[in-house]
Amino acid sequence: MAYPSFSSRREQRRRRLLVALIVVTLVAVVGFAARHRSDRRATSEYLVLAADVAAAEEIAADELETVLTGVGTMGRQELVRTLDMLEASTAEAALLLDDAEVPAPIAPAHGYLVVAATAWRDAAGDFAGIVRGIVDGPVDGDDVDALRRALAGFQVGDVAYGGFLGEVAALDAALVPRALPEVAFVGRRPIDVQLLVLQLAAAYGLGEHPDVSITGTVDPPPAGSDGTTAVLPFAEDIDVQVVVVNTGNEALGPLTVSLRLVAADGSDPVTETANVARIEAQQAATVDFPDLLVRPGVLYELVADAELDGDVSPGDNAWRMIFLMNRDA
Repeated sequence: MAYPSFSSRREQRRRRLLVALIVVTLVAVVGFAARHRSDRRATSEYLVLAADVAAAEEIAADELETVLTGVGTMGRQELVRTLDMLEASTAEAALLLDDAEVPAPIAPAHGYLVVAATAWRDAAGDFAGIVRGIVDGPVDGDDVDALRRALAGFQVGDVAYGGFLGEVAALDAALVPRALPEVAFVGRRPIDVQLLVLQLAAAYGLGEHPDVSITGTVDPPPAGSDGTTAVLPFAEDIDVQVVVVNTGNEALGPLTVSLRLVAADGSDPVTETANVARIEAQQAATVDFPDLLVRPGVLYELVADAELDGDVSPGDNAWRMIFLMNRDA
């Protein structure tokens, strides 16, 4: 019986070791290639998200520009809407990054973008609050410094976003699915903060000016007049519709509308109220008071009004009508 030589056994071991090494190498290469493909795909997906963040920030930067350049021409409604959009857009953009999947190749860029989005969000909240305080007055002695700090916060975000763009530029261009916008809220331009505060404080139209006016109609409508008194056709009851117009420059509500109907001799008084939840500036709401009982041949006074604290023109927040109910059916 022949036995394999020592050299033959050693050669077999070498072959087995070589095969094992080749298998391990192949597994490692395949694993590396898979991870590489996965990282590239995840990087592209992250950059799609980053583009959405940048688009939201670009909108917010435009809103800030509207405030900085339009103080002398914009009204309170536009200012409030613009500040709301500034806060909402920056908050939404920062929120998008909270649960982002960040592959290793994009981690440095992600760090820059998080700093930018956070700085812009915080600065937007501070800026909006300070501006609202200035236009509603009185101006505080610290307003200039507070506004300067808010604008500096925007600059921090601008610089961080520049770092993000620099990191992205160093990546393989094939990984970037679409162009990222240049976003700068204030950039390097000088802003005269003292002048901005003075402009905001001096712009009367930006301040809070609540005002309502009241008008009304009756059904059936007057059929004629008896001298200076309206005469309504015979009816057992009337319907009153009150129109409340918000002639101020900000939304109002809730608002209570009161109606009083009383005969000239003080008999049969009727008092009713209705609530209006909200009326936008320069908009109107109608309130119905149906089936108000009346008697033929009686002279009535009808008054509708709405109390509003701080009404800048209180003389028009009530409507009054004197009428006579016709006796004839």
